[in-house]
Amino acid sequence: MAALFADAASAQPAYRYSVNLENVQDDQLQVELACPPVQQPAISFYMPRIVPGTYMNSNFGKYVRQLRAYTAAGDTLPVQRVNDNEWRISNATALSRISYRVEDTWDATIDNMVYPMCGTSFEAGKNFVLNTCGVFGYLEGMKKVPFELSFTRPAGFYAATALRPVQTRTGFDMFRCTTADELYDSPIMFSVPDTATVQVGPTEVLVAVYAPGKMVNAKFVAANMQKILQGTREYLKGKLPVDRYAFIFYFNSEQPALQVQGAWEHSYSSFYSLQEMPQEMAIGGWRDMAAHEFFHIVSPLNTSSREVKEFNFNETVLSKHLWLYEGSTEYDAQHMQVWTGLKKPAEFLDDLAGKIRFSRQYFIDSLPFTELSKESAGKWHEQYPNVYLKGAAISACLDLYLLHLSQGRYSLQDLKHDLGVRYGKDKYFLDDELFTEIEKLTYPEIRQFLETYVAGPTPIPYEKYLAMGGVQYLPEKTIQSLGLGGVSIKPGKDDLMWVSTENINQFGKQMGFRDGDQLISINGRNTLSSNFGEEYERFMSQLKEGDLVEVWVWRKEGKKKKQKVKLSAKAFPADKKVFHQLEFMPAPTAAQVKVRNAWLGNYQPDVLLPVIDSADVATVEATVAALYQVISGPAGPRNWSRFRQLFHPSAMMASFTPAKELRRFTPEEYIQRNGSMFMQYSFEEKELGRRVQQFGNIAQVFTSYAFTAGMPQPLKMRGINSIELIRENGRWWIMSITWDQETPEQPIPEKYIGF
Repeated sequence: MAALFADAASAQPAYRYSVNLENVQDDQLQVELACPPVQQPAISFYMPRIVPGTYMNSNFGKYVRQLRAYTAAGDTLPVQRVNDNEWRISNATALSRISYRVEDTWDATIDNMVYPMCGTSFEAGKNFVLNTCGVFGYLEGMKKVPFELSFTRPAGFYAATALRPVQTRTGFDMFRCTTADELYDSPIMFSVPDTATVQVGPTEVLVAVYAPGKMVNAKFVAANMQKILQGTREYLKGKLPVDRYAFIFYFNSEQPALQVQGAWEHSYSSFYSLQEMPQEMAIGGWRDMAAHEFFHIVSPLNTSSREVKEFNFNETVLSKHLWLYEGSTEYDAQHMQVWTGLKKPAEFLDDLAGKIRFSRQYFIDSLPFTELSKESAGKWHEQYPNVYLKGAAISACLDLYLLHLSQGRYSLQDLKHDLGVRYGKDKYFLDDELFTEIEKLTYPEIRQFLETYVAGPTPIPYEKYLAMGGVQYLPEKTIQSLGLGGVSIKPGKDDLMWVSTENINQFGKQMGFRDGDQLISINGRNTLSSNFGEEYERFMSQLKEGDLVEVWVWRKEGKKKKQKVKLSAKAFPADKKVFHQLEFMPAPTAAQVKVRNAWLGNYQPDVLLPVIDSADVATVEATVAALYQVISGPAGPRNWSRFRQLFHPSAMMASFTPAKELRRFTPEEYIQRNGSMFMQYSFEEKELGRRVQQFGNIAQVFTSYAFTAGMPQPLKMRGINSIELIRENGRWWIMSITWDQETPEQPIPEKYIGF
């Protein structure tokens, strides 16, 4: 029966492509096509100009060479190249075969930009990245004719793809696609196999890795993605809309560094072009990227417009609803992680705040999102990254507004599910009718939100919609922080970074920064636009109060030549303005708590519910005891939610260094500085004595302590905490803590030992 089916399939009209991967010359492959019958006297052969999910014109035809058309007898037919992506073939009723050579996009020297994750790479005997849009074309008016792809491959190579082979044997694979849409939706990577599989309910997920430097392996990647995949299934109400999926990872360590790193989503797979690095260091970012791409199985696979479902590969005609396809997908990938308990609510909020901050600082907030979507490959291509920033923020506000209107019963998850049921894989909506359809499923207020903030030029009033979930939006806030002195560092020409002193603080003034300085190095390490992010992160992770900060800059004064200038000072906390911050309200209303709990999945009730009149904060003594308990324990996470709830929103902390210099910081900064240490080492702090003075609603506590830190060289110290508390709204709050350590010259007085 199988043989009869194969014979019947091969008798149907189809494109029959064949490629020999053992025949690579000058990074080019020879492509042979046996054509389906043509009924018209002249016909065009196309390579795609643009493909779904890229939002840019890639012009894959630029990489095609020596295209020839032949009759069944082997005679050549007239072929005229019309433009980069079109060839016009005359006497087309006699067309039997087309042949051409195609160059890989990664190594080509053509003046044309193709995202590496959407391109091709032909490395003989090592690896073949075949994003099919860069290899195979189609005939005019014949996109819905099936495609048959036959590959002769090197011995030992494996085809990593979501396509199922219809034939496979030593050195040979054959695949079929029903249409050009399925063809270009199906990347293939050939290499020596390094694969692992994850079972997510009935869905089999393939993880394929090519990492020539051996710093990454499929087993590790798959193990670290398992929770994300299971969380996605839970988030989608226990059912994934696909029965198979393939993550295809190419890690570059043997070719020149690629211009862009990233991923390209497909209905049943995603392809990743990334720089190879130690997997333990990078897996967090890879996992977040994979979570986003995996969520595209919802949109646009199940819910999309005509522009997506009937994609025009040779004219740039885009949908105006990127807020749904990309924005809500980015939001879902992060929201799923907090909703299923994979991320803490504070982490989720920090990520959302970062998106709002970057969006408002670097992109046009008044640009209608629907206009940005339609012109994302044209007029507004420079604004396209905002799709992942403001697009996710739109979804967060829409989610909270739906939950607010429904009193916690209907969310953005539910709306996307219902849209998927209404349309599904085989039906599209019309761009201009989507808001009407959403209104039918939800509320008139939601239609008004979309018309005003998605289709209109009005910036979103984040403070209004985030407050519905008990989240406070702060456009600006001043904190005490270590750093480079509040100066802004921006890329300029010649790969150098420029200094702006618009928000310079006390430390920046002491360093001596001037507007227009160009960075050369920080603490002896050269800094350029290409490595500044990495070097700045290294600098900040190592910086401690009292450290000498040494910066070299180029400086030009008047008509003098640029001079090399050394700036230096000892680091100390200074005022720093931070912008677009999000914080959970410490005492939300009952209505806000209801929405917040539904929004965050009730997964961390200690974070989500306000702690008022609880045992921890009922008395001064209980509050102090809770403080000691929450920071003590074996190596591992602390209950930072409980820690945060002990402190008043305006609370501060401070300590004296061994050099007797005072450093001040917020409870949140204490968490940032010490959280990683607690994860690695045990820390036990015990109270040795306590003296309490109280008058009405104010209290002051002197509490002596001894702590032991289980570092490679165990650390033991004693000292005194001075804690100031107030009673407000029926509970005690810590307003400030300052501590100083015991030394031989400064022993703890006996009166502070004991209770």
